Amino acid sequence: MLTFFTTEKAFRGHDEIIQRNALKRWKLLDRDMEVIVFGEDEGAAEVCAALDLVHHAHVELHASGRNRLDYMFQRASQMARHE
Repeated sequence: MLTFFTTEKAFRGHDEIIQRNALKRWKLLDRDMEVIVFGEDEGAAEVCAALDLVHHAHVELHASGRNRLDYMFQRASQMARHE
């Protein structure tokens, strides 16, 4: 099947609603859908646990402080249940 991966903003206010809805919809695409969420912003671990998603708190950062997309691609590839 398929594995999605993403990073998040803090799960607060309107951002929480938008992100929860997106993650729920991804899970509804197929009963074997895998979703990996990278990051340790507020609420990430709790939302992942509630929605039965894979949570990976560690993300390598660029000098600018932004998440390194190449790290997430590589790590998601290693972690994923699906090819």
